[in-house]
Amino acid sequence: MTISTPKLDSPRFKWWHAALFWVVVNACSLPWPWREELFPGFQAAPLRPPGAVFPVIWFIINVCALAAGLRILNRPDTPRRSTHLKLQGAFWFIFAIFPFFTFGLSSPIVGGVLTQAIFVIALAEVIMLWRDERMSAYLLLPLLAWGAFAGIWVSTWQYLHNRDPWLGTPALLP
Repeated sequence: MTISTPKLDSPRFKWWHAALFWVVVNACSLPWPWREELFPGFQAAPLRPPGAVFPVIWFIINVCALAAGLRILNRPDTPRRSTHLKLQGAFWFIFAIFPFFTFGLSSPIVGGVLTQAIFVIALAEVIMLWRDERMSAYLLLPLLAWGAFAGIWVSTWQYLHNRDPWLGTPALLP
């Protein structure tokens, strides 16, 4: 008597799909590169990391978020899968438009609101995935942690203490 093990289907979406997606999304930001000072007189939030840290942080976050997305895409039986995919889509859309509003238009308010939206999306994803797909929830923890720090502290401080040239608003706090 031979015992056969069921053959596992290979994942429909592969690592190179995620890599290609990452290249396309990041290409959206090429016209508006990151810069330390959004405009003359811009005040960075206390405790904000130096500029050289951001590419490293975001590379790690992106790799983890892409891995979580692949896990969700390749598991059609994941509860609330369509909701997870919509939230992932919202995150990547915000990630793609963030450089235009923050660096292209020099808007700390819009950039801050987008950063806070990323935090809310990450929080919702981690809470829901904790029940549905624990490994994907773990993979999104770096995004949640960064979103909490950047969305709650850095962005709020920066849009309260800086004028917004695009919206034409003065700093709300001195």
